[in-house]
Amino acid sequence: NSTCRIISDSPVEIYSISGKLIEALDGSDGWTPGINLPSGIYLVRTKDGKQCRKAVLLR
Repeated sequence: NSTCRIISDSPVEIYSISGKLIEALDGSDGWTPGINLPSGIYLVRTKDGKQCRKAVLLR
């Protein structure tokens, strides 16, 4: 399994392309997708008081 290192001072949320919350992380954590998580496109969102950042992950 691969691991994705996400560095952020704010909480990070990972969503499926359909909008389902897959995982919520506390700041800089490594995310290891579970073996039952299918290949696909996942959205990463982090938000602090002033801005929201988004990224796309391909598995």
